[in-house]
Amino acid sequence: MNINLVGSYIIGGLILLSILGMNGTLIDNSIESIGDYQVKTHTSTIAEVLANDIRKIGYQYTESNPLDSIQTHAVQFNGDVTGDNDADVIQWIFAQSAPDLHTANPSDTSLFRIVNGDTTDFSGGVITFAFTYYDSLGNTTLDTAATKSIHVQLVCESTEKIGNRYLKSAWSQRFRPINLSGI
Repeated sequence: MNINLVGSYIIGGLILLSILGMNGTLIDNSIESIGDYQVKTHTSTIAEVLANDIRKIGYQYTESNPLDSIQTHAVQFNGDVTGDNDADVIQWIFAQSAPDLHTANPSDTSLFRIVNGDTTDFSGGVITFAFTYYDSLGNTTLDTAATKSIHVQLVCESTEKIGNRYLKSAWSQRFRPINLSGI
């Protein structure tokens, strides 16, 4: 057998293995990019809805205090979030004791938004959802009458492992709803 022919088979085989290895890397990177996009989109969707709700605290509400209940992982307040010029009752509840059984991620927990009794389930990768409430001096409080600003922390992870890890996305913001400043 010709040595040149054997050499070309070996070189061709090495090139083919390189291309297959590069293709596998591209597929892995694509899967990670898609997973990262999904986690960031989910985080962004929750953040957008929550930010809109918090900005509407007290809007079209005629009673003295629009905050009904404040806790570290839940809040209930009044404000017009449906745009019908009537105050709605809005709740955000992070059910830490209710893991999301629809995903493979053992860390994610159920997150619900309830408006006038209608529930929206934002579960699916939410691992942290916490409120911190502040009074006019910037001290933390759990007194609805003293609350002037609200800080929200949200962390989401992918619902499935990508490679050997869960991809993570975080969002955090402090709000000073205008209708809380006059309370």
